[in-house]
Parts: sequence; structure tokens; C-alpha cells
Amino acid sequence: PVTLDRLTIAHWAAGDKDQARLIARQQSTERPTALVPRAVLALHDPSAMAQFAEQARGYLGEVDFEALEASLMFAETGLWEEAARIVEAVCVQGVSKDRLGFMPLYHLAWYAAQRGDQPEERRWLQLAAATTQPRRFASRTEEVEILRYAVASNPTDAQAHLQLGCLLAALGRVDEAAACWQEAARLAPGLSIAWRNLGLVAAARNDLAAAQKFYRRAIEAKGDDQTLYRDLAEILIAAGRRAEAIKQMTDMPLSSPRRAEITIMLAQALLDEQRYEDCIRLLTTTPYFVNWEGQDITWRLFNRAHIQRGRQLLQAGDARSALRHFEAALTYPPNLNVGRSNKPVEAPAQYWRGKALAALGRIDEAKTAWQTGAAGASVRGEQNEYREKCRQALAELEKK
Repeated sequence: PVTLDRLTIAHWAAGDKDQARLIARQQSTERPTALVPRAVLALHDPSAMAQFAEQARGYLGEVDFEALEASLMFAETGLWEEAARIVEAVCVQGVSKDRLGFMPLYHLAWYAAQRGDQPEERRWLQLAAATTQPRRFASRTEEVEILRYAVASNPTDAQAHLQLGCLLAALGRVDEAAACWQEAARLAPGLSIAWRNLGLVAAARNDLAAAQKFYRRAIEAKGDDQTLYRDLAEILIAAGRRAEAIKQMTDMPLSSPRRAEITIMLAQALLDEQRYEDCIRLLTTTPYFVNWEGQDITWRLFNRAHIQRGRQLLQAGDARSALRHFEAALTYPPNLNVGRSNKPVEAPAQYWRGKALAALGRIDEAKTAWQTGAAGASVRGEQNEYREKCRQALAELEKK
């Protein structure tokens, strides 16, 4: 099909338009959704082009992506005018302002420049610089040249610098991308994506101080983006500043519920900071968690926080309060969305539960706890280590 598309365009470029239309009609019958044949058949008449554009917008999934791909096939043979007509008809005319993409406009400016039409070139460049669409990015290798042209022709266009950087990064050219993002951020400090990308580059280079600086600028630009707080918290933890990371996550403004991975990261940080009560409170007051199949991190954090807090209380001589924590560690609160495994890791909690019961003089119950722990499922690591400790505790009890 691509070869036939190129053959059709070649006939058109050579001036043999009748043959081009003949092939296009045949291909439109065999491939009714193919863009190039339909575009060739629409080039002769503005009303036909308008109808083609309306139909294309109706059946294409990624309208701009597909239309730009078709236009580039015409541009490759020097058919700049035809390429521009296709893009303008499909991607600009009849498209509401809130749905208008910037990449078609950069293409139109580029095509006008190749034709030497400076007024049109300037018009499209100005419109492209003023057009924004969140979560849309340049994606074609051909667009490197187009965006380089855009930043050379309009050096103050921060969006062109940003998009060129993102495209270069996608192609593995990160150093070049970083320079583009620096310029984009300088021109438009409100571009949070530019600051975040610079932060990612700095973090990858292990320059954590620079990464923190860039992420703070990103947060200044877009303070409601939870992912920025998450990434900054990760960087702070890597830099050994866990308490600051916790503050970053707890002080984060919330216009919507806290993202699950941030809640889990915060719970882990609280656990590592030995703020066990805060960790437990966070986990138990979060309305619900959505876990992947087999994922049990929420329960493991809950279990560990209760055990560690219980150990603190037991060491302080408050065996009764400690027992409550050890017993809570064996529960599975519904909001954590983790059920009891067929091989539950419960020996650690049973061991410490037995220690608390023994401290309270409830020896028979302590013995039962250790027997339960020793008889638990065999799981490598902490579970088997505490099964052995339970057996040792029972042996010590027998000696008495």
C-alpha cells in the first residue's frame, strides 16, 4: 500500500494527474480508509477537499498524526502546496480552538517556508506559538527538522523549544534535549514540564541538589500536580532527607484524593522514620487502596508498623498496649484491599504477641501464640526466621 501511495504521488508530482487519479480511485475502492488516495482525489476542488477533511476527522483515530503522515509523503516529493492543503483542511479548518493542535501549525509554517511564502510562514508560526494542548507531544523523526526551523525562525517560542527537547529525548539525545528545556524554561517559567524534565535529567546524573531545584520550580509552575511532589519526595529520600520528603508529601495541596502510590510512599517513609503511629493512622484512614493482583504492600506496611510500635511499647514496659498492636498486626482491614494469603507471613507478629502475653503472665496464651507461629507456612526470609524463634521460645518455656 505505501508503494502504491508513493506511486500515486509520483505521478501527481510529474504532472500526470490523470494517472494519479486513476490509481487513487482504484486504491480508494480497495482501501476505503487510506488517506493518500482520498486526498489526491480531493485536491482538484475546494468542496471535495472540505468533504474529504470532514470524513477523515470522522473515521481517523489520531487525526493529526495520520493527516501529518500523509502530508509528509507529499512534502517528500516537493509538493509543499498539496501537503499544506491537506493539513489545513483536516487539522485546522472546521476544528474548534480548544481542539486545535500545535504540530499541524508548525508543519504549515514549514511548508510555507519551503514555498517562500513569508506572510503565511509568519502567520502559522505566530499561531503555533500561541496554541497549547496539554499532553500532546511531537513524535516523528521528521519533526526534528521542522521544530529546529521553528526555534530558529521564532526564537522566543518556548513551546517549540519544549517540544524539540521532548522529541530529542525520545530519540535518546538527552544532552541536546536538556539545552532545549533550559531555553523553554527561561522563556516561559510557567512551563512545568520543562522544569520537571530538567529535574529528571539532573536526577539521572545523580545531581540531586540540581534535581531538587528544578522540581521546586516545576511545583511553583503547577502546584496541583501530585506527580511533582512524588518525584521531589523520591529525590529528597535519595539525598538522605526523609523527614523533609515526608513534609513535602503531607503538605501537598490536594484538589483530588492523594494518589495511591504517594500514600504508599508516605507510609513507607513514616515507617522508615519510625513514626509508626502516623504510619498506622495514614493506612487506616485512607478510604481504600487499589492493588494489582498479588500486591500486598499496604498490608505489609500496616503489619510492620504495628509490630515495630508494639516492640517499642513492650520495651518501655507497656505490655498491654504492645499486645494490642501485635494482635492488630494479624488483622486485614478491608480498606487495605489485601486478603489473607494462603502462606501468610504472620510468625513475626505471633512471636511478639507471645512475648507480650508472657510479660503479662498469660503463659498458656503465650505458648499458643508461639505454637501458632512455629506451625505457620514456610516462607523464606523473616517468616522462617520467626518460626524458628517461636520454636526457641517454646523450648525455653519447656525448660522452665
